[in-house]
Amino acid sequence: MASGSKKPKQISTNSEETSCSNQSDSCHVSNSSEGSSPSKDVSFFSTPESDTDIKRRKPNSIEQSSSQVNSDTGNYSKVPHNLSDWEKKHIENLNIKVSYRPDISPLQLINRTIQKTGLQIFEVRRLDPDEEEKKIVSLVKYVQQSKFMEMLSKINYLTFRDLSRKSLKGLDMYADDRYQCSFIPDELPESLKLWFYRFHTHGKMFAHILHKMVENMEEGIQNYQCHFQHLFETFTKMFGMFSFVSLMPCIEVQKMNIMDTEVYGAPDILYSCHCWKPPVDNEMKKSRIVAICEVKKEVPLFKEHQISLSPGSKTREKSRKRLSTEEISSSSVSCSTTVKKDFPSMSDKLIGQHGGQMLLNYQQSNRCDLIIGLVVQETKVTFTALEMTDHQYQRIKEGKIIHSEKNRPTFTFTKAYDFLKVEDLENIIEPFIRLGLEQHRAV
Repeated sequence: MASGSKKPKQISTNSEETSCSNQSDSCHVSNSSEGSSPSKDVSFFSTPESDTDIKRRKPNSIEQSSSQVNSDTGNYSKVPHNLSDWEKKHIENLNIKVSYRPDISPLQLINRTIQKTGLQIFEVRRLDPDEEEKKIVSLVKYVQQSKFMEMLSKINYLTFRDLSRKSLKGLDMYADDRYQCSFIPDELPESLKLWFYRFHTHGKMFAHILHKMVENMEEGIQNYQCHFQHLFETFTKMFGMFSFVSLMPCIEVQKMNIMDTEVYGAPDILYSCHCWKPPVDNEMKKSRIVAICEVKKEVPLFKEHQISLSPGSKTREKSRKRLSTEEISSSSVSCSTTVKKDFPSMSDKLIGQHGGQMLLNYQQSNRCDLIIGLVVQETKVTFTALEMTDHQYQRIKEGKIIHSEKNRPTFTFTKAYDFLKVEDLENIIEPFIRLGLEQHRAV
């Protein structure tokens, strides 16, 4: 049963614009889903009803329930036009499996496939044996030895709102050039100095922005979403990831037709590289997405998740230690195969919005059958991946969705990692270094 939908309202992104011109930090545009109301442009296919029920319904009411897809006719449940109205159920209605994996590391998530060559990571390593891998190992090692890690180790807090200038314990020394505190490690090889000059420059700016945001809290000044976006962008620049927001303050709204529904929205941050093409194509270069990022002011939710643990397995033991900063009791590990644990996660609304963004930008990914994403909630970052084939993508666009099939596209995301905590940062240093190098690599 399809209900007639109104014409879509003026296009807006999945966020609200917030002006921060009075703040000391430079913030032009803020994207936030806070306060967004469900779009009235949405119509769903519902479960069958009687004629009497249909007559009782008001003409302008919105169907809230989703229906199962009829695999014979290829019908699908309509999705909202604006991505800000998407939720987890809309992703699942498109036959995309949502998989929360707190047991998988960010490195494992991004290391599965790379550039559009379709080569697996291990195949590329055989072709180019050690050059880049040795560089990455060295970069990780020297970042861990830098005073940046020393600075973060002195910060003692539970949540961002607990921070105070007193709790920062000398962060101003790192933020202020007068103290001449360098983030460039001692005895650094000449070949890595250029990389670490950038790491140092943006690291000092990161310390300055963080110090200013904490100062704002103490003085009762609100930190807007654009402040958290600015903080994260500066952080990723340390590792060579650039969004070029200063050159493109307004990211272009992406559009995609799913059957007769036009879906639109824009991410908060895009990390892209350029693919050079032959002159015959008239277009000399084409942008390819390395990672797509969503920034929210909201904090992650904590969800209970079951983890399979095999006593005596060294691999499982290593995974267990990597899962979280919270401890899992040794008795649980030794006498059971499943442990229930709360991990920071995303809300259903954020899963829908970010998953929809990745679907809209899927064809621009620099990877084969995979697009990588990042979700930032305050100072916590979650790594995401949408994996599907081009054939599955086309079927979603055409509405030819079969829920009974076993081979489905999958939206996977890790637990959230706080980039202000050393124990979490150690898990994300290498992934960010790899994404930074990937962004500057010709495809």
